[in-house]
Amino acid sequence: MRRMLVLCALIALLTATPVVAEPVTVVAAAGRVETRLPGQPWHALAVGDEVPVGADISTGFGSRATLDVAGNQVHVAALTRVALESLVRTDAHTTTELNLRVGRVSAEVRTPEGLSQDFRLRSTQSTASVRGTRFSYDGVTLIVDEGRVELSNRLEQRRTVLAGHQSRTTEYTPPLRGDTVLLSRTTITALPLDAGGNTTRTRPIRLRTASGSVRVRVFAPRGG
Repeated sequence: MRRMLVLCALIALLTATPVVAEPVTVVAAAGRVETRLPGQPWHALAVGDEVPVGADISTGFGSRATLDVAGNQVHVAALTRVALESLVRTDAHTTTELNLRVGRVSAEVRTPEGLSQDFRLRSTQSTASVRGTRFSYDGVTLIVDEGRVELSNRLEQRRTVLAGHQSRTTEYTPPLRGDTVLLSRTTITALPLDAGGNTTRTRPIRLRTASGSVRVRVFAPRGG
């Protein structure tokens, strides 16, 4: 009986799906982009450099970087510090965990056919869980450009935010309903109403999702 148990254990070990911890690759960098492992000094990053799991990545004023994280694109804005906490890949699944300490990142998460993925970006305030989408996140406010993202606070209160919407939460506040359409991402061009070439006044507007059509009225004053 003992021999049979040992044999089964050996077979399980030999047939188990290999687990690989992958590094992150820098695919674009501008300005001051640095990294360090815990207890080590900061050093500069350049295109093509690899960042190991456990390292922090930091950008200076007016700087930015783009990282390849297991085939996903993570764009690190200026004055941002983010930590690569976990990146594990098997034949069928990839798990990624990033910790946004300060600043803002945006990400394009793409899941190839036949592969499942768990991509998490968290801060001290909340966590964004992603499965195939494009979004930006500053630790409190989440803006989704494509797909859907689940936003949760420290009490595990959750809300799913769809494309073209945003939500926000702090440590213990429930995530707000993500039903505001981001018209700030849409450009509206209007011609002057008269031949004098008067400029058009604009003001930001917000709409809630609804069925039917939306009409936007733009007024061009005749005076200066």
